[in-house]
Amino acid sequence: MRDLLCNDIPLVFSSQLYATVSIVTGALYYFGLQLNMVHDVVTIATIIIGFTLRVLAIRFNWGMPKFIYHKDLR
Repeated sequence: MRDLLCNDIPLVFSSQLYATVSIVTGALYYFGLQLNMVHDVVTIATIIIGFTLRVLAIRFNWGMPKFIYHKDLR
């Protein structure tokens, strides 16, 4: 909401891996519970994996590919 009020592009829509890491950790949590793993183990594992992925994305400047539209002038 702050980004919209400040007329900035929200960080979720930037090329960084915010939403992707959230989706991956959410899926890991869900499937961990579906496999009847211990709730505390699944929770701690997904937090560690999510944090690690986010730190690696910042460290190595990982990002999602950007779609750039080039209009053909033919």
